[in-house]
Amino acid sequence: MELVTPGVGLLFWMLFAFSIVLVLLKKFAWKPILSALKEREDRIEDSLIKAEETRQKTESANSDIEKMINQANEERNSLLRQAKEEIAEYKKDQKTQIKSQIDLQLDSAKEEIAQQKRMAMEDLKAVVAELSIEIAEKILKQELDNEQKYNELIKENVKKLDI
Repeated sequence: MELVTPGVGLLFWMLFAFSIVLVLLKKFAWKPILSALKEREDRIEDSLIKAEETRQKTESANSDIEKMINQANEERNSLLRQAKEEIAEYKKDQKTQIKSQIDLQLDSAKEEIAQQKRMAMEDLKAVVAELSIEIAEKILKQELDNEQKYNELIKENVKKLDI
C-alpha cells in the first residue's frame, strides 16, 4: 500500500511546485487568459446579438414578404374580377349590338317582304284586270256574234216568208 499513499515530503514538494506554477500562471498567463476569455465572451455575445437582430430582420422581411404576397394576391384577384366584369360587359354589349343588327335586318327583310307582297298584289290585280277585260271582250263578241246570227236568221226567215 505504500505506492498508493504519498509521503509527507512528496506532498510538500507537490504543493510547493503547484504554488510556483500558480504564481507564475497568475503573473504571466492569468490576464491574457482572462482577456481571451472576455474577448471570446464578447464575441459570443455580439454573435448572439447579431443573430437576434438577423432573426428579427428575417422575421420582419418575412412579414413584409407575406404582406407583399397578400397584396399581390389581392391585386391579382382584383384584376381577375375586373377582367371578368369587363368580359361580361363586352359580351353583353356584343349581344346587344348583334341583337340590334338582327332586329334591323329583320325589319328590313319584313319591309322588303311587304313591298314584294304589295308589288305582287299590284301585278296580280293588273293580270286579273287584263283577264277580266279579255273575258268581257270574248263574252261581248259572242253576244254580238249571236245577235248578228239572230239578225241573219230573222232576215232569212223573213225572206222565206216573202216568197
